[in-house]
Amino acid sequence: MIRELTGLHRDAATAQMLQRAAGNRATARLLGRRPTRAPRVKLARLGQRLDVPLDPSAQQPAFGEDTGKQRRWSRAQYEAMWEAEQGTKLTAADENTIEAGCIGITENNLGVLDRPFLAEAYSTFDKAHSIAESRNGAEGRFAPRPWVVFAVHFWSNQDPDEEKRKHTDPSAFLPDGDGKVDMTGYKFLRQPGFTNFDFAFWDDASNSHWHANHCDAARKDCKVDDDMQVFQSTRDVFSATFAGPDGATRYEYPDFDREVFAVERARHYDPSRATKRGLTAPILMGPDGAPDPVFQKIFDRRLKLQKGARGKHVKVIQQALVDQGDYDLGTFGPNGDGVDSVFGSKTADAIKKFKVDFNLFGPASSDIDKGVIAELDNLNTVPF
Repeated sequence: MIRELTGLHRDAATAQMLQRAAGNRATARLLGRRPTRAPRVKLARLGQRLDVPLDPSAQQPAFGEDTGKQRRWSRAQYEAMWEAEQGTKLTAADENTIEAGCIGITENNLGVLDRPFLAEAYSTFDKAHSIAESRNGAEGRFAPRPWVVFAVHFWSNQDPDEEKRKHTDPSAFLPDGDGKVDMTGYKFLRQPGFTNFDFAFWDDASNSHWHANHCDAARKDCKVDDDMQVFQSTRDVFSATFAGPDGATRYEYPDFDREVFAVERARHYDPSRATKRGLTAPILMGPDGAPDPVFQKIFDRRLKLQKGARGKHVKVIQQALVDQGDYDLGTFGPNGDGVDSVFGSKTADAIKKFKVDFNLFGPASSDIDKGVIAELDNLNTVPF
């Protein structure tokens, strides 16, 4: 997945990351690009990295922060940030899911109705993250339902007998030679007297784990609105280790002696909204200066323009391709450059080439979809 470009240092590591995600040609265009305008609302969104200080006028985390390590937001703040970034409202059901605490954050982003899938889990973050990035790269930038990573801390001993479950199980949930961990024997049972698990969703744009405390609606001593904290943590903070009283490793809290990182598709959270939150290019604006409604619908994945379409929106895309100088649309139209407002075979071929050039493909398609609009917006945003 592409990380937030603003605020990244333009160093070799950044270039390599971009090359893997976007391809060499897109990298050359993206490096050095700056946003055309600051956000109108001073709200720290999920894409705000921990190593980038919050603007003094931005909303500050309700429960404070450890600079560069962790910010602690209220549930209401988190939900407002999520909605602002994703461009959609959370439903009452979504809010109820989030209220479940750490697992609720992950469940909401994955779009699952019950516990997240643990069918593909690995012992290290790097292994899980490389697999997710590889799959997303193969499917193309801005692909829907991207692969993401979430972490789980839990107790190794899953014996139904609480007395037996007080001790760690050194042989349980160990990685195989490829680093994969078989989670089929995990029953969500806790170390007696402790919390049963801690889930954390990994977000590339903010370079952070998103999780929460365990104050949820089921606990009578806890008021969700007042006490629930949503944590934005670095890798080091979330995966901090120490020795327990038995000498075995503990992760983050005394409650957990195992850590895995699962790979799954996100059905509700769209990471591309974190890296590109809205349209800004003049060519995609309407007469009122706001994003053209048709292009906005395409950007929001609510519409596609397909071969056979006609009209001014096709013409805008054709002209944008011609202006790039690398795409042959034929000799149609008044200027003989293929700009004729008709989505024909030559335009379809040009769209396919454009998708390959900027790693926007997945299933071979000439559709003008979110990836096309988002990349043309990148290419036609005027630097300041």
